[in-house]
Amino acid sequence: MFIKQKNFAKIEEKNHESHDRFKLSDKRFRKPDKLDKIIVREIINILDRKKNIKNFGGEWEYINQKKRSDFIKALENLDIQKLEFKFANLFKTDASYGLVTPPWNNITNVVSYKSQILRDIDSAIEFEELKNLKEISLDKRIGNPYGLTYKKQNILPDSPRHYYFAKKINKLLSKKSDLKFLEIGGGYGGFIKLIFNKKKFKTIYSLDLFEGCLIQYYFLRKNNLKVNFVLNPKDFKNGQINLIPYFKNNILMNSIPKCNVVFNSRSFSEMDPKILKNYLNLINKKYTPNLLYHENSNYLLFPKSKRHVEVLGKDFNLLKKYYFLKYINISPFSGGSGRYREFVYYRKNKAESI
Repeated sequence: MFIKQKNFAKIEEKNHESHDRFKLSDKRFRKPDKLDKIIVREIINILDRKKNIKNFGGEWEYINQKKRSDFIKALENLDIQKLEFKFANLFKTDASYGLVTPPWNNITNVVSYKSQILRDIDSAIEFEELKNLKEISLDKRIGNPYGLTYKKQNILPDSPRHYYFAKKINKLLSKKSDLKFLEIGGGYGGFIKLIFNKKKFKTIYSLDLFEGCLIQYYFLRKNNLKVNFVLNPKDFKNGQINLIPYFKNNILMNSIPKCNVVFNSRSFSEMDPKILKNYLNLINKKYTPNLLYHENSNYLLFPKSKRHVEVLGKDFNLLKKYYFLKYINISPFSGGSGRYREFVYYRKNKAESI
């Protein structure tokens, strides 16, 4: 009998039995400290070199124009005082809108919000043996995070997922060291913080929109990591985290060397189709990673929307002559109404070297 899929499998959303044992971060803003001010001065220097904030269509053009326009204006106007406040309170201002799900000021059901984080912690424990909440916690001095409180630190909604990805990639490449790693669409930098180490991944490349790279620069610098903002092919440095802003037909994107791993989480499907096509062409023919690992939507969240139209993961144009799909799984994490899937691709004739 021929059957047709009517729905899609997803993780059940329910209240977590331990939600009443955890409190949420307070909603107070913090004053910029000395390091915040130093980093903002560094960001101003970057903006002086290249301060045009361009939009490239897709979901992020809408977010920049409608949801974080005040942050974008502060960047364009080199408003030091406002930028110091926004970066010092990164996770409680419009600067992080769309980078953390849900935004801190859009939480209408506290029990549901706490349960989401706790369910995701359970997934990280089950699938990648998370043993200590300290591994996914952040000090309030790093962007004033909003989430579950744990021993005077905070757990953001995305942290269990970032931990899971980092541990899983390390397992897939357990015998390798001194590798080059590329993340496309790095958000605020939470995943890079966990994946970067001096033995396995000595050199990291992170490709993102210009304003996204500035946010990563703040977050990673505030975590005392070696981070390098690239605006010229001569700026690349080995042994550091290289932040590369996306621009159309940019020589920087073609200057990134071949990488062992390329990773993307949840932003490929949100991109303008032309930008996504450009990235996939570079992966197919330029970066040529042995392993491509991405987690993206495989079902439309708003099928009738004219604005929020995603490219589905199963429709990504990875050339079959170069790559084969090793497996596709349901993402074990909350968010996105359960529509996300994990895709793991191996480069043909290189799978044995992973």
